Amino acid sequence: ASNEQEFTTFLQRGGYDLVLADYLLPGFDALLALVLTKSLCPGIPFIVVSGAIGEEKAVELLKQGATDYVLKARLVRLPLAIERALDEVREHKARRLAEAELNRLNEELEHRVVERTSQLEATNVDLQELARQLEDAYNELKSTQGRLLQQDKMASAGQLAGPR
Repeated sequence: ASNEQEFTTFLQRGGYDLVLADYLLPGFDALLALVLTKSLCPGIPFIVVSGAIGEEKAVELLKQGATDYVLKARLVRLPLAIERALDEVREHKARRLAEAELNRLNEELEHRVVERTSQLEATNVDLQELARQLEDAYNELKSTQGRLLQQDKMASAGQLAGPR
């Protein structure tokens, strides 16, 4: 891009994997280009290429979000810087996808736990009712058994006394 407006237009079109910018650009600088890139194309690596950049300026660019900087005297380093930046983007994307999948699975698990808890609570109510019915039946059985034993005792006592 030959100026800020053209740079902005290019960014708005999108479709870029990486931005390479000279530190001194016509009518603006790499810091402004970085700010524009971050606002219009977040997540795209930004590498500054410069003939002479002081350590303070380089650190400032990195603090502001530049991915890397390469001195023009060391352009042999540029392919490695580009590869590293693109790898970071791929890793970040993979991590975001994995986190999204983890969140989806956690939500699904939470839903299943709530559903299963509800089923277990309903089953527990049914079991409590069944236990109450069994206890009632047991008590009725014990009462009937008691009456029958009492009748047997009375009948046995009558046979022992004999006919009168």
